[in-house]
Amino acid sequence: MGSTYHSVTLHAIFACKDRRPLIVPEIAARLYPYVGGILRKRDCVLLEGGGVEDHTHLLIGFAPRHAVSDVLRDIKSNTSKWIHETWPRHEFGWQEGYGVFSVSISHIEKAKKYIQNQAEHHKKQTLAEELNKFKELHGLTDEPDAPPASPERDSEGVPPPGTTPSGGAHEANDRE
Repeated sequence: MGSTYHSVTLHAIFACKDRRPLIVPEIAARLYPYVGGILRKRDCVLLEGGGVEDHTHLLIGFAPRHAVSDVLRDIKSNTSKWIHETWPRHEFGWQEGYGVFSVSISHIEKAKKYIQNQAEHHKKQTLAEELNKFKELHGLTDEPDAPPASPERDSEGVPPPGTTPSGGAHEANDRE
């Protein structure tokens, strides 16, 4: 096989500095097209962008020749600079860090709708609650940069009931 194929879709979430409501409607209307341009220059595509006043969600068709951290750093630094230049009287900044999660091809449309529905969604749930659900869904802990827990073991390395220590199912139940 002489070619390289990839299908990498990522859902990135990051907050405004101190989680303050700094994304006003005038900025929001132009922010996501601007992010799309940044991503195109890095051979990526913005599939959906949205959020609320204090944070943003980006669904990205990602080119794996770039490091995720580099692309997200570029988005945050370039958008911050652009906002300061375009609206010099508007205070703006991104908080350090981000959440980034893989999205299965079969869930892309659901993720797009989730991002489009942020205003309604955040009437019921805070950003902190939202991030905790994403972390839980993806087997992450509160430890930054820690690898996800194995689906066959809990966060302490204990296999679930009904499995062997290697993670396989007990064969004895099949013979009874």
